[in-house]
Amino acid sequence: MTFTDALAIARDGVLLALLALSVFTDATRGKVYNFITLPALATGLVIALLADAGSPAQGSWLLVMVGNEFLSSLAGIALAIGIFGFAYLMGMLGGGDVKLMAAIGALMGWRFFLEAAVLTACVGAVIAIVILARRGRITQGLKNSVTALVHPRKWKKLRESPEPGSAELETIPYTYAIGIGTLAAWILTQ
Repeated sequence: MTFTDALAIARDGVLLALLALSVFTDATRGKVYNFITLPALATGLVIALLADAGSPAQGSWLLVMVGNEFLSSLAGIALAIGIFGFAYLMGMLGGGDVKLMAAIGALMGWRFFLEAAVLTACVGAVIAIVILARRGRITQGLKNSVTALVHPRKWKKLRESPEPGSAELETIPYTYAIGIGTLAAWILTQ
């Protein structure tokens, strides 16, 4: 086994533990804790630095200084904060979901992050439709989803101060979608 293989195994192990612990704590306590996500994020950056140290970088001075893997991890974090941070600011996601996705980006890099984000969105849509259908609220849920996508500020106002007599806005535990979507992306890359 090479050093690169050992790093890949460690990275995959941390990813799977991160997903399992995050889904577990969200299911049992309704939260994704920093003591789970932040060490995983830091571990992703360290593994990327070690991977770069094990393979000499070629190209621009920036690649030579920090390497491809580290830049990919940083880009994964940046994409997670950009995409999921916006959703958080609009009241669509919790902060734990953003940190969980940032940790995934740090561990696996930006390409994997994008695959996981797309699969997560698909899984989240299916979960939402199933929950809304079971509650008999699919029409209102779809209207709220369109409002959230087209007019995020209007949706945020609805979340913060619903109109009198209006039904409560439906939410789903997005960590489940993140766990399933990311696991699917990981399986597809194996």
